[in-house]
Parts: sequence; structure tokens; C-alpha cells
Amino acid sequence: MTDDMPAGFNRPLTVDKATLVATLRDILAFVEADDSAGGFVEYEWSDEPGKFDVRAHYRIGNSAGQGGMRILHEDASDGA
Repeated sequence: MTDDMPAGFNRPLTVDKATLVATLRDILAFVEADDSAGGFVEYEWSDEPGKFDVRAHYRIGNSAGQGGMRILHEDASDGA
């Protein structure tokens, strides 16, 4: 099946292991501080050795009110 969806929220970002670990730690810190009302993280090995394909959306700053969201995905601004 071909992937004909446009780039953006639906496509993972390819990152190195350090970036994946930093993202997981960031999510954990917000959850531990009761400052995240939800989110998700999805990752798997990339076709590039030593890399991971990652998608993450997680809420932050919720203890101070509405807060915001951090999103990690492919950058659609590159024209892909």
C-alpha cells in the first residue's frame, strides 16, 4: 500500500537515540510533576542504522492552566 498522505503530523521524524531518550525524559519529567494531562509517543527502528522513527504529541504546562503541546513529527515545511 502506498502512503499518499501529505507530510506532517502523520509522518514520523527520524532521530538519533540521544534525541529519542531526551524526548522520553522530557515526557517523564512533565508526568512526574503532574504537569501533563495526556499525550502519546510512538517509536521504532528506522531504516537508517542507529536511528529511530518517532512521533510524539504530549501536553505540557497543564498545572498552570490550559498549557500547551509539544509535537515531534516530520517537518512539513521542507516541501516533502
